Amino acid sequence: MFMQWIRENSIITVTVFVSLLFHSIIMLYNKEEHIIKENIITFEIVKQTANTQLSKEIQQNETSENKVEEKQKIVKKEEIHKEALVKKEPAPKKQVVKKETVQKKENKVRKENTDAIKAAGVNKTNNQAETYIKQNYNQIHQEIVNRIIYPPRAKKLGIEGSGYLLIAIDKTGTIVSVKAFDFPNKLLQDAALKAAKKVGYVASHEMASNVELKVPVTFYLR
Repeated sequence: MFMQWIRENSIITVTVFVSLLFHSIIMLYNKEEHIIKENIITFEIVKQTANTQLSKEIQQNETSENKVEEKQKIVKKEEIHKEALVKKEPAPKKQVVKKETVQKKENKVRKENTDAIKAAGVNKTNNQAETYIKQNYNQIHQEIVNRIIYPPRAKKLGIEGSGYLLIAIDKTGTIVSVKAFDFPNKLLQDAALKAAKKVGYVASHEMASNVELKVPVTFYLR
């Protein structure tokens, strides 16, 4: 009976079957399309999040680079300021004495020494002192000059000049005192005094009193 009913109603059956099949296909297609849409929306959200994060990182990097550039500019300004301060520091002034002035002063000292020789030192009437000075002056002068060391600081500052030493010699030939006069700078004066003290002994004499003589000393940068 049932099979007979199916045969009699085969068209209806086929129609119903086709209708069900078509309806299933449409439902499956709508489901897949819905899944695709959801995936697209999810991808867009992820893409926007990634772009936002990338933008933040770029901004942070730009901010860091700007800070580094600002620090470099500050350091450079400080270096330029320090260089300017160093350049502003005045160089030590050189104390230069003209050659003519040095020569005049030396000639003056030599003349004074000649007068002292003529006067025989402190005791103008002592012929023995006069003779002693005449005979030993050049040797004593050379002994002192040979021991002079030009002060390095005076050289650096360009200091030149001359003065004279007043030397007292006892009868044993020992230099008992040395005094310095007319030197333009203490560095030169100390160097001359030190050289005279290094000599220590010169020619002896038989006089009861000390013999004094002037010895000119010149410092000249060649």
